[in-house]
Parts: sequence; C-alpha cells; structure tokens
Amino acid sequence: KCSASFQNIRKMQLQKEITEINQAIRKSPTRSHYERLAGVYLDDLGNKNKAYEVALEGLNRFPNCDGLHLTCGRVRMERFHQDFTSNDFSEAVRHLEKSAELNPGSYKALLMLARLYSEIEAFEKARPVVEKALQISPGDPNLQKLLSVMSGVTGREVDDALNEIEARRQLSDRGREVRQIFEPAPRGGTILQ
Repeated sequence: KCSASFQNIRKMQLQKEITEINQAIRKSPTRSHYERLAGVYLDDLGNKNKAYEVALEGLNRFPNCDGLHLTCGRVRMERFHQDFTSNDFSEAVRHLEKSAELNPGSYKALLMLARLYSEIEAFEKARPVVEKALQISPGDPNLQKLLSVMSGVTGREVDDALNEIEARRQLSDRGREVRQIFEPAPRGGTILQ
C-alpha cells in the first residue's frame, strides 16, 4: 500500500512533465523524449512495466537508441532477479549487448552485462566484458570484487546454468555472492530470493 501511495503521489507531482513529454511524442518524437519518459516511469515512479512499454515503443521508432536498449535490459534483468526465467535473462543480455554495441563507452551496459553473466557463473562470457568496463572505470571496486569471485574459476555454460537456475528458482550460492556485490544487503539482513 505504501509503495502504491508513493507511486500515486510521485505521479501527480510528475504529471505535468509526463503530459508534456507525451504531447511532444505525439507531435514530433525524438529518442530523447522516449528515453526521458521511460526514465520517469522507471527511476521516479518505479513502474517497470510502463517503462519497458515506453522503451519498446521508442525502439520501434528508434531501433539504434542505446539508452532505450539499456532501459529494456535493466527491466528484464530486474525481472530475471524476480522470476529467474531464461527468457528474461536472454532478453536482458540481448538489449544490454545492443546498448554496448551502439555505445561502446556505456559503462552501465557493460556493468549490467558483466553482472548478469557472473550471476549465472558464465565467467568466460563475463571476463571480456569486465575488462572493457575496467578500461572505462579503472579500479572500480565492484568490478574488482567481481574479479576476485571469478579468480581461478572456469565457470559454466550459459544454457546449463540457466536450466538449473530456472529449476530451483534462484541463483547458486556463488551467483548470490555476485549479486550481493551490486545489491548489498541491509545491515543485519540478507538478500531475499
């Protein structure tokens, strides 16, 4: 109830901006209109479904927009963390890879991609992505922690790992360890699966 109330209050506060962006999209859409609207829904209102819907609509018009692919990848990654389905994982990876291809300097896309591969222990896929991200942000503490988790471990094949994750509906112990690098548990608590 609190979350819904907060979303309603924030939506009322942002209604003017949402209306203006929607009007601009109807008159003369640009990729930045879609990026901003998806961002409002995702970051300001916490409405992942609406953010994803807006980003997909934007991608229909602007298929080479790295920011919209990043938003779609982020939403699908968050869905993967809820439901642990291979489809969400695959779609997250597809969008994040496209975002990184369109904008090779996109630290966020590379970080999320490295994280996803590492969470399923596909370290052979993760390592080159981590190296690219470290070129953009040398010494990043999260990437350094990730490298230490991967150190000396060969990892898994993507399909095998995803089949197991789907069957048990959660990450492995090492996968949860990786996830905690990026989503530290509150003091005294653990990440809920």
